[in-house]
Amino acid sequence: MATFEFTQSSEGNVQIVELSGRLDSAATAEFEKKIVAVTGANIVLDLAKLEYIGSAGLRSVLGALKRTGAQGGKLALAAPIPSVVEVFEISGFITLVTVYPDRASAVAALS
Repeated sequence: MATFEFTQSSEGNVQIVELSGRLDSAATAEFEKKIVAVTGANIVLDLAKLEYIGSAGLRSVLGALKRTGAQGGKLALAAPIPSVVEVFEISGFITLVTVYPDRASAVAALS
């Protein structure tokens, strides 16, 4: 079973948060604790290595999106695999967040 990993870096004024593994109910508390520390800036969630996102993970991403916007920042998704995009589409969350095909285009858009 894949574990959840959260890696943070920055490019200019954009915070990059790379998620890998599974963002499920077991991982959401860790995600929420760590993402709160980076909100307020423009954030790219790099999902290229995220294998799975569950409903709890979706709620956590939505919470991060709301917090970031409330603090004057923007949040975008980069490079999600098709099955992760499908979860965002089925839930309707795809209309709330901008998705970019790769990290570079997401960073450029938020810079």
